[in-house]
Amino acid sequence: MPGSSTTIKDMTALITWINAYCLAHDGPDGIPADRGRQPRLATRQFRRTLA
Repeated sequence: MPGSSTTIKDMTALITWINAYCLAHDGPDGIPADRGRQPRLATRQFRRTLA
């Protein structure tokens, strides 16, 4: 079973993929930077979002 560090890496990879996809397809969507950096998500934030 993957640990939380693996989950965080996977969520970071997902953000990178989404932003690259939106950029490649001229999409206005994407996950905005947080203070000039890619957002750093934690598993507790993700659980709150799903709740």
